[in-house]
Amino acid sequence: MNQAHNSLLRSLFESSPDACLLIENNRFIKCNQAAVAMLSADSKDQVYNSHPSEISPPVQPDGRNSHEKAEELLTQLNTAGSLRFEWMHKRRNGEPFHVDVSLTLLRDGDRNLIYTVWHDIAGL
Repeated sequence: MNQAHNSLLRSLFESSPDACLLIENNRFIKCNQAAVAMLSADSKDQVYNSHPSEISPPVQPDGRNSHEKAEELLTQLNTAGSLRFEWMHKRRNGEPFHVDVSLTLLRDGDRNLIYTVWHDIAGL
Protein backbone atom coordinates (compact mmCIF):
# COMPACT_ATOMS: atom_id res chain seq x y z
CA MET A 1 0.00 0.00 0.00
CA ASN A 2 1.19 3.48 -0.67
CA GLN A 3 1.42 6.22 1.92
CA ALA A 4 -1.66 8.10 0.64
CA HIS A 5 -3.74 4.92 0.93
CA ASN A 6 -2.49 4.28 4.49
CA SER A 7 -3.29 7.87 5.41
CA LEU A 8 -6.82 7.51 4.04
CA LEU A 9 -7.40 4.30 6.03
CA ARG A 10 -6.11 5.95 9.22
CA SER A 11 -8.39 8.92 8.61
CA LEU A 12 -11.43 6.67 8.10
CA PHE A 13 -10.64 4.78 11.32
CA GLU A 14 -10.09 7.92 13.38
CA SER A 15 -13.05 9.93 12.04
CA SER A 16 -15.72 7.22 12.24
CA PRO A 17 -18.70 8.21 14.40
CA ASP A 18 -18.78 4.59 15.62
CA ALA A 19 -16.19 3.23 18.00
CA CYS A 20 -13.41 1.50 16.05
CA LEU A 21 -10.86 -0.66 17.82
CA LEU A 22 -8.13 -3.16 16.94
CA ILE A 23 -7.56 -6.29 19.01
CA GLU A 24 -4.40 -8.39 19.05
CA ASN A 25 -3.90 -11.34 21.40
CA ASN A 26 -7.36 -10.65 22.87
CA ARG A 27 -6.33 -7.12 23.99
CA PHE A 28 -7.21 -3.73 22.53
CA ILE A 29 -4.14 -2.20 20.87
CA LYS A 30 -5.72 0.75 19.03
CA CYS A 31 -8.95 2.74 19.19
CA ASN A 32 -10.43 5.94 17.83
CA GLN A 33 -11.75 8.93 19.76
CA ALA A 34 -15.35 7.68 19.40
CA ALA A 35 -14.39 4.60 21.46
CA VAL A 36 -12.82 6.81 24.13
CA ALA A 37 -16.00 8.92 24.27
CA MET A 38 -18.32 5.90 24.31
CA LEU A 39 -16.44 4.42 27.26
CA SER A 40 -16.19 7.82 29.01
CA ALA A 41 -12.45 7.25 29.20
CA ASP A 42 -10.00 10.11 29.63
CA SER A 43 -7.63 8.85 26.94
CA LYS A 44 -6.94 6.03 24.51
CA ASP A 45 -4.36 4.70 26.97
CA GLN A 46 -7.20 3.80 29.36
CA VAL A 47 -8.60 1.47 26.67
CA TYR A 48 -5.35 -0.11 25.47
CA ASN A 49 -4.29 -3.51 26.77
CA SER A 50 -7.80 -4.32 28.06
CA HIS A 51 -9.58 -7.59 27.31
CA PRO A 52 -13.12 -6.93 25.98
CA SER A 53 -14.61 -8.50 29.11
CA GLU A 54 -12.70 -6.06 31.35
CA ILE A 55 -14.82 -3.18 30.04
CA SER A 56 -18.03 -5.18 30.37
CA PRO A 57 -20.30 -6.03 33.28
CA PRO A 58 -19.37 -9.44 34.78
CA VAL A 59 -22.50 -10.99 33.25
CA GLN A 60 -24.17 -10.33 29.89
CA PRO A 61 -27.99 -9.89 29.61
CA ASP A 62 -28.35 -13.56 28.59
CA GLY A 63 -26.85 -14.60 31.95
CA ARG A 64 -23.50 -15.67 30.49
CA ASN A 65 -20.19 -14.71 32.11
CA SER A 66 -18.72 -11.88 30.00
CA HIS A 67 -15.17 -13.25 29.94
CA GLU A 68 -16.24 -16.78 28.96
CA LYS A 69 -18.64 -15.49 26.31
CA ALA A 70 -16.01 -13.12 24.86
CA GLU A 71 -13.46 -15.93 24.64
CA GLU A 72 -16.04 -18.14 22.90
CA LEU A 73 -16.86 -15.41 20.38
CA LEU A 74 -13.17 -14.76 19.67
CA THR A 75 -12.69 -18.49 19.04
CA GLN A 76 -15.72 -18.54 16.68
CA LEU A 77 -14.24 -15.59 14.81
CA ASN A 78 -11.16 -17.63 13.89
CA THR A 79 -13.41 -19.97 11.91
CA ALA A 80 -16.07 -17.56 10.64
CA GLY A 81 -13.80 -14.62 9.72
CA SER A 82 -16.44 -12.10 10.80
CA LEU A 83 -19.18 -11.92 13.42
CA ARG A 84 -21.96 -9.53 14.36
CA PHE A 85 -23.78 -9.57 17.71
CA GLU A 86 -25.09 -7.41 20.55
CA TRP A 87 -22.96 -6.89 23.65
CA MET A 88 -23.17 -4.95 26.88
CA HIS A 89 -20.15 -2.85 27.83
CA LYS A 90 -19.73 -0.41 30.67
CA ARG A 91 -18.50 3.13 30.84
CA ARG A 92 -15.67 4.10 33.21
CA ASN A 93 -18.30 5.16 35.78
CA GLY A 94 -19.80 1.63 35.68
CA GLU A 95 -22.90 2.58 33.64
CA PRO A 96 -23.77 -0.29 31.26
CA PHE A 97 -24.61 0.34 27.60
CA HIS A 98 -25.58 -1.89 24.67
CA VAL A 99 -23.68 -1.96 21.40
CA ASP A 100 -24.01 -3.74 18.10
CA VAL A 101 -20.57 -5.30 17.55
CA SER A 102 -18.95 -6.21 14.24
CA LEU A 103 -15.72 -8.20 14.34
CA THR A 104 -13.56 -8.87 11.29
CA LEU A 105 -10.46 -11.04 11.41
CA LEU A 106 -7.47 -9.49 9.62
CA ARG A 107 -4.35 -11.52 8.93
CA ASP A 108 -1.19 -9.43 8.55
CA GLY A 109 1.68 -11.82 7.94
CA ASP A 110 1.99 -13.82 11.15
CA ARG A 111 -0.23 -11.37 13.07
CA ASN A 112 -3.95 -11.92 13.63
CA LEU A 113 -5.76 -8.64 14.24
CA ILE A 114 -9.44 -8.11 14.89
CA TYR A 115 -11.06 -4.99 13.49
CA THR A 116 -13.90 -4.09 15.85
CA VAL A 117 -16.74 -1.63 15.34
CA TRP A 118 -19.27 -0.75 18.06
CA HIS A 119 -22.48 1.04 17.25
CA ASP A 120 -24.28 2.34 20.34
CA ILE A 121 -27.86 1.01 20.16
CA ALA A 122 -29.10 2.37 23.49
CA GLY A 123 -31.16 5.03 21.80
CA LEU A 124 -32.76 2.71 19.24
